[in-house]
Amino acid sequence: MNETEWAERLEALAAREDASRFDVRDDVARGRARLLRSRVGVAGAAVLVGAVVLGTGLALGGGGTGHAAPGPGPADGGPTATATYHEPQVTLSPSAPPPPTPTTPEPDARDAWLRTQLDRPWSGPQDIPFKTWRNDLYRTARSVLDRAGTHLTYSSAGLTSGSDQHGVGLGIKLGWAEPGAAGQGMVQVEVTSEGDSDQERCALTGGFGCPRTVHVGEATLKVGNGDGGAFIVLYRQPDGERSVVLVDPLFGNNSRTPVRAGFVSRQDVYRLVRDDRLDLPQPPSS
Repeated sequence: MNETEWAERLEALAAREDASRFDVRDDVARGRARLLRSRVGVAGAAVLVGAVVLGTGLALGGGGTGHAAPGPGPADGGPTATATYHEPQVTLSPSAPPPPTPTTPEPDARDAWLRTQLDRPWSGPQDIPFKTWRNDLYRTARSVLDRAGTHLTYSSAGLTSGSDQHGVGLGIKLGWAEPGAAGQGMVQVEVTSEGDSDQERCALTGGFGCPRTVHVGEATLKVGNGDGGAFIVLYRQPDGERSVVLVDPLFGNNSRTPVRAGFVSRQDVYRLVRDDRLDLPQPPSS
């Protein structure tokens, strides 16, 4: 359709309209109504937006309790707390050196010779070693304890012995008899270089300890009492060896009847245990 046709149609329409029926007030009223509808629409939209915001706030506020909404957690993509492992700090201090391993002392020439003699096989009393030393020890004991030579005997001709990593111990058992009376007592004399304690040595020799200390001159003796009048005396010699004398009214291996208690005086035993003739045997070449 061209401009000419549009013009013809507009003119025809204008000819049919009754201009007298046009009223300006009607036009103003229609404009005001249109403006009112526009404002109501804007206000309704604002109310709707406010309701949406309020509903969101209530949902985030946990039902309107008045508490602040919690921060975002792992479910809503917020930051998460991740456990961090820290290597424990260990301070290493230098360890103490291990204690030295005990070593067995090398035996000297005499100790080695004593052990060799003891290790030889014995087939009878004639094979018991250190015969000369044993007889000398008997004579020494008799010279101190039985000067009259009427009580002590060495009829057993035996030997007591022992050893450890430190040394060797040797001794003899002597019988004591009262003339004209039944029974027999015992005096055991030994010399040792073994390494046990004084209490252990007394217990091994006599079956009881020697806890009491007795000073005789400049010498220190260890003394202990047993049953039935028995007693033991130990003395540590200046060279480190120990001499031990055990006195028992009953010589258990040889008799069932004891002699009277006190058949040997303690003062004589104190003298014997300190006698410098009490020594371990020496090798023939020394």
